[in-house]
Amino acid sequence: MGGVDKAWLPWRGSSLIETLAEALLAQVDDVLVVANHLPERYAAIGLRCVADRRAEYPGPMAGLEAGFYASDARWVLSVPVDVPHLPADLLSRLLASAETTGCVRARDVDGVQPLIAVYRRKLALPSLVQALDAGERAMHRWQTSVNIAEVDFSPHRFGNLNTPADLREEGM
Repeated sequence: MGGVDKAWLPWRGSSLIETLAEALLAQVDDVLVVANHLPERYAAIGLRCVADRRAEYPGPMAGLEAGFYASDARWVLSVPVDVPHLPADLLSRLLASAETTGCVRARDVDGVQPLIAVYRRKLALPSLVQALDAGERAMHRWQTSVNIAEVDFSPHRFGNLNTPADLREEGM
């Protein structure tokens, strides 16, 4: 997006983060944002924000680690800010499969969505920290190492907004 903070992109009369938070709060008890700058901006819309615990902000795995440490929840749902089309049954469907393995990720018509996942926090945190300490930065590789299950949401599409063209396709 050319360096633009995706969270604050306009989205259907609001911003992506506000739209996402509203959709999530219909399914979860609390929304925690992991962002490495402008926490006051999130606080202004009623969202708690934490930063990565690691220097140089090494990517989504470090964000997940920060979220795990900032939460005391048994289960943690992770969702990237750039997926505006969350199904109303996202959490319930992921949790239905998570009891067995302790972690499960979503799949849609575009394939595996490694950043949309549910984790039993205490089970996942030690292996996540170990992977980060070993230099792993690819979420999908770490997830495979913990035998993550998958839930297929097809024909649904979460709609990752990674480029200005993606926004145009969505009519924004």
